[in-house]
Amino acid sequence: MVVAKLPVSRSLWTSAIHLAGRASGRVYKRDLVRSIGLWQKMEHWGGVKSDGVVFTVLFDVAIKAGQFTVADRLVEEMEERGLQFGRTGKVSRIYRHGQQHDAIGVRQAFDDFASSGELIDTAVMNCLMASFISAGDVKAAEAIYGQMMMNQAAGSRTHAIHGNLSTDMKTYRARSKRLNRLLEISARLKDHLPDHHRTLQRAIAITPDTRTFRILLSLYAQKTGDIGALMSIITDMEKVFAVPPRGLIYMFLFDGFAHHGRRREGWTAERLRVAWETYLRALYESKSRFEQEFHPRPRKKSPTWENPLLESYISLAQPSIPHATTGLYTHLPQKETPVKVQEPGVGEVIPAEPDAVVEPGNVSNGPARDDEALGSDASEEELERQIENGVFLGRRMILTILRAFGRCYGPQEVMEVWLQMERLWQPWKRRAQDVMAVKEELEKQMKNVRWR
Repeated sequence: MVVAKLPVSRSLWTSAIHLAGRASGRVYKRDLVRSIGLWQKMEHWGGVKSDGVVFTVLFDVAIKAGQFTVADRLVEEMEERGLQFGRTGKVSRIYRHGQQHDAIGVRQAFDDFASSGELIDTAVMNCLMASFISAGDVKAAEAIYGQMMMNQAAGSRTHAIHGNLSTDMKTYRARSKRLNRLLEISARLKDHLPDHHRTLQRAIAITPDTRTFRILLSLYAQKTGDIGALMSIITDMEKVFAVPPRGLIYMFLFDGFAHHGRRREGWTAERLRVAWETYLRALYESKSRFEQEFHPRPRKKSPTWENPLLESYISLAQPSIPHATTGLYTHLPQKETPVKVQEPGVGEVIPAEPDAVVEPGNVSNGPARDDEALGSDASEEELERQIENGVFLGRRMILTILRAFGRCYGPQEVMEVWLQMERLWQPWKRRAQDVMAVKEELEKQMKNVRWR
């Protein structure tokens, strides 16, 4: 558009700067360079002056890239232009001190946020928790969470704004964005209508939401390896959610076994086996409900919850899915003897025709095609949006499970688990790069466990 000399609004420039810096999950210095390059083009080529939103986006990219000197220069430039951060920028300043391992700075930035008239909600407290964790003050983060759970237990009906408990992250982000805009506008009430401002603050319930639990699952599963605390968080989630976000829990749980299996107390092979069996049951339950979504039946099933850290479990039968042979797929290493198939558990939904599975994201009123399976090339987040709180097998989950079993078991168990996943995922129908990533990880784990 710039080369064609078409008019580009400030909002479009801002979106381009944001996408240039946050195109991938993790932000690197090169992403910041791209964003700053677009910013310079906007002002010098496009003749569009920056506002506080543009600087907020640049500041956020800078701190996520770890370029704090650049972030300071951006703040100085804002002050020279007479611009100020909005609500989002002030929250980013809290996060910035956490990334610099400055717990005192985190507290000061939060105090500045509150004194500026901004309303405090769960999203702000989540940022405060994450910042304290990054700064190394885990006890402060746990104290915040404890207070949030106390507020949840109190359950006051006077609160008009409650925590966002959506298990669909796209819906979660959309709701959070709408609420953030409302609260940003409402900050002006402090100077003009202070009583209304205080009333609105009291109407906001500071209770845990999906993001709160995600922060703590990551802390205990990936960093500290405290499985007792992890079990406590899952128990709290059972109190807050009718059915906790299962995909989120299983991802962090298997990641915890991959990091701490047989290294830290409680991360035992037996517990991993229990988690694996409950995950398989969740997979088949999700598959059954997905089929009902496009082939309606008199009574639709609701998602069910089974704690993956319980000490007992019911064995689950695996459907027999034949291995197709195509010129595009070379089968990954397999055992010479097939895995024994156990009888279905009581009440377990096992597909009568394993090949006739509707691929998530492909809506059809007719029978499923031969190239459709439980997994999909789409991201797991997209798959989970197809049905409420669904669990599907994707590349990231497969890699994590292989690492977990490689940490806790020997080559025979790793191969058995892979064969179970292969029947469900059907690699010959997946993208080549996903298949290669899984193949490399499987070979790596088989090599590691032989030498362990």
